[in-house]
Amino acid sequence: MSLDLLSIEYWQRRAKRDFQQQPEQLNVTCGMIKTAILRLLPLAALVASTALTVHLKSTHTVTDQCSEDSLEVGIKHFKFDQLLYAWVPEDCFYENLHDQYVAEAANTTWFRYNTFSTTVEPTVVEHGQIQEIYASQEWQSAQCVYLWEMFGTSVETTRKVVEWAVDVSHSTDCAKRFLDYFDTGLEPDSSHWFLQKVQYLRCRRLS
Repeated sequence: MSLDLLSIEYWQRRAKRDFQQQPEQLNVTCGMIKTAILRLLPLAALVASTALTVHLKSTHTVTDQCSEDSLEVGIKHFKFDQLLYAWVPEDCFYENLHDQYVAEAANTTWFRYNTFSTTVEPTVVEHGQIQEIYASQEWQSAQCVYLWEMFGTSVETTRKVVEWAVDVSHSTDCAKRFLDYFDTGLEPDSSHWFLQKVQYLRCRRLS
């Protein structure tokens, strides 16, 4: 099964978990699935409002700032986030959440070039061994939900969070993506691909 966070099957599982009922006792409707998704959307507004009002700390130390040079100095301080296709400081790498989403993507296909004839092995994607890959719109939607959940966890735990999770423009684009889905009823076109380049990100702390 390919990754598709907007599929009926995925949100059936999600709704069952959120409503805390036994699967055999739950008749999942489209309305319930929509409710489960919309529970995540307020996080987008929270990201936007928080990013405009809080002070974000960044100390530019080896554990807070990711760059190609710092990776060469001390790789042990960094983790490769497959969902974001980026190196992030270990202080803001949410391993359990990351692994949950990666598991959903077990059979996702990535391509090396825009001819879409050369696939990339999952182990290569996992370790960011090439600078550019092409991923599907489904993957892009997964990034949105992943970052929203990461932000929510950061608010609850006061833990540092990767900078993209507090980026207003990114959150706005994600919210629009899901709202467009509800307006049209159309899922992301898996035949459309976007270029994903290796990034080097920093941690932020909400204060």
